[in-house]
Amino acid sequence: MQTSLIDLNSAIEHDKPKVLHASLSFQPFIRFLQQKIAEESTYKAIVYRQVLDAFAAYPDLDQPVEEASVSNYLPLLELIYTILTPTLSSEKEYLWALSSPMKPVIFYGTDAFYELTCTECGGMPTLKPNLIEKNSAEKEKDKKLHVYLMILSKLYGLVVGENEMVYRTVDEETGLLRYYKLEFDDRFIDIKVDGELPEISFEAFQEQISRDFSEEIQLEIISKVLPLDRFHFEGFSVITLTDVTPEHSVDTLKEMLFEHTLHKSAERFATIELALKSIVKDPTIRFGMQPLLRINNKLVFHRGTGLRSVLLDLANKYGLSEEMYQQFVEDYIKSPRLFFIRSITPLHQGLSPALKMLSANGISSFVITPLYHQGKLTGVLEIFSDRENGINEKKLSLLQGATPVLSQFLQQAIDDLQEDITRVINDKFTPLQPAVQWKFNEAAWQYLRKEEREKNPPLPAIVFEDVYPLYGAVDIRNSTEERNKALQTDLEMHVQVLNETMKALHPYKDSSCVVNEDIIKACKEWIHKIERKMSPYQAMKAEDFLHREIPGILRQIAAEHAEAAPVVERYMQALDENDGVTFQQRRELESSMQLINRTVGETLDLFNEELQKQFPCYFEKFRTDGVEYDIYVGASIAPQAQLAPDHLKKMRHRQLAVMAHLTQQTKALLPQMAKQLETTQLIFVHGNTIDISFRTDEKRFDVQGSYNIRYQMAKKRIDKAYVKNTSQRLTQPGMIAIVYSGHSEIEDYLEAINALQKAGILHQETEKVELEELQGLSGLKALRVKVLDSAILQ
Repeated sequence: MQTSLIDLNSAIEHDKPKVLHASLSFQPFIRFLQQKIAEESTYKAIVYRQVLDAFAAYPDLDQPVEEASVSNYLPLLELIYTILTPTLSSEKEYLWALSSPMKPVIFYGTDAFYELTCTECGGMPTLKPNLIEKNSAEKEKDKKLHVYLMILSKLYGLVVGENEMVYRTVDEETGLLRYYKLEFDDRFIDIKVDGELPEISFEAFQEQISRDFSEEIQLEIISKVLPLDRFHFEGFSVITLTDVTPEHSVDTLKEMLFEHTLHKSAERFATIELALKSIVKDPTIRFGMQPLLRINNKLVFHRGTGLRSVLLDLANKYGLSEEMYQQFVEDYIKSPRLFFIRSITPLHQGLSPALKMLSANGISSFVITPLYHQGKLTGVLEIFSDRENGINEKKLSLLQGATPVLSQFLQQAIDDLQEDITRVINDKFTPLQPAVQWKFNEAAWQYLRKEEREKNPPLPAIVFEDVYPLYGAVDIRNSTEERNKALQTDLEMHVQVLNETMKALHPYKDSSCVVNEDIIKACKEWIHKIERKMSPYQAMKAEDFLHREIPGILRQIAAEHAEAAPVVERYMQALDENDGVTFQQRRELESSMQLINRTVGETLDLFNEELQKQFPCYFEKFRTDGVEYDIYVGASIAPQAQLAPDHLKKMRHRQLAVMAHLTQQTKALLPQMAKQLETTQLIFVHGNTIDISFRTDEKRFDVQGSYNIRYQMAKKRIDKAYVKNTSQRLTQPGMIAIVYSGHSEIEDYLEAINALQKAGILHQETEKVELEELQGLSGLKALRVKVLDSAILQ
């Protein structure tokens, strides 16, 4: 044990931290001993009495103690360590220390703690600079949050949650990252307040906190209610560091599943391998992953997954035919099992060509283990080392927590290949629209002729000049908010169902696999988190807790206690995506959105057929949270036909009529929707012609030329635009908004509006508004007209 003073702030802050009103004292611990003596009737009471008598021999402890003089009380510090730590813990391994209250100044701790945190612990100790990586602002935020949570708990009896702090260091022996969870035991800190304790309206306080997602804003709100300069802290903190490298590494892998920045890249697998090395605490062990990819039920081996397999690499290196390697893998699939060779011997090499290849490349220890996702074999994990006996059962057991995530990586590779195949089929082989097929025929012929003279010639540009654009969109109102609300409600229901299930399973709390109280506590923590706004990553963590951790635990309880099986079965039924209550809100929202999109899509298909009969044009629709469409019409698209001014006018008239019909259709769908959703309708008018070109990288047409870019920018931004000098969105349910720049552009639409008003389809009042200035766009105006319900538009 050691008594050197070290300041954890010094690793991350160049300026002195803001020190709270705090003093080191042993009085709270003395009262703790007195309480234990009164409560205990076992031999522990004698032990507590002996410790209390030892403290009584130091009457000066009635007053606060200076940190610099704490070594004078070494016998008492040793007694504190003895009382507060597990009996079998070793101070050579246990990361434990005492610190001043609310100041991370360590004055006593185990050898293990000092060795981890200090470089020189004799005389003038120096904190290792790589222990804490957080910057000053983050550290100050963590510190404040910890203080406020303690105030709310000790003075108001309000348990808000925990402030988890995890720091990393580089292991000096392995060079690998290690992650440690920093935990404070603040039982021995008293909080005194100057004057009267501030009153808090918990309902208003919680409501205000829940509205703000940012922790910085939350802390600002709390600091106004509870100014820290009114509080004084007296006592000491108990600090424990726990190695959470396996858990943190698994969380890193889970985050990578949803991170597409390095998707399919070599860097991504390097990060996966580094996380696995940290879990097994051995930089010499290496890893490979091979997904089971199939095309037409035949195994294929694709390097584009971003994963790496040592067996596949060596098979390519030694020229093994694809058919032979396929057979090798197929043989393994017939009976997938753990294959573990601690040391590859000449006998092994004679029995297996694969082991011979491995040995020839310096690999002495090798493991293959099958990985499953949702009961289906997705591939294998390869583990290998250049050291004999470099892999053992203990290291393999450390990887158990990571294998479910690794199997998801393999399933992701399988899914990605299928998506790639589908994309190639759609991009390369799906028939083009008849109106532009002739242009691609010409371009293909030019390409073939050039190919005779040069290798890989550039593709000819496919451009249609001077075409008139028509654009429209039917958008589902507040779709993002509705998705977030549905997820939030489903998560709340899920935690409620789980909480009720665990209460029903309370009689089986002695089950070998779980202590029910721990899960109920976790449920309460997740309820608190879910009641507040959650980021996508937090929602993913909640889903992971509810869908991955809990089912296995409950199945184990059911296996051990047959009478608990019906309770577990009811819970599993609640998790069913098709009819379970924990997916009900998302299911209802998705079915309502699909109903709208399907109806709108079918109507637009009929509209396209009608337009093609009037004049050949390019028509493209695409789904977002709603449906958008682009129409391009011009002589360059249909050079064999004659485009008359009347053609364009009829198309615009028909476009407005169809948008009115869609407004009526989507409103009429409301009684059929499980989750009632409204739609907004938007038309953007561009009076001048533009040029469009086929983008080979995206396999779609896009505008060409800097002037025409303004049209594309406007399409992307006007759907979220506001009416000038108001807080009102341009697009509104039950209305059609027509955006334009100049009056001459909307003459055709004004005629169409007038005709539909006379037919009783549109309201007689047409509203003219100006749009707020958008980035790169100004001077836009709009017409808004309400669609009536009384008439049915054919």
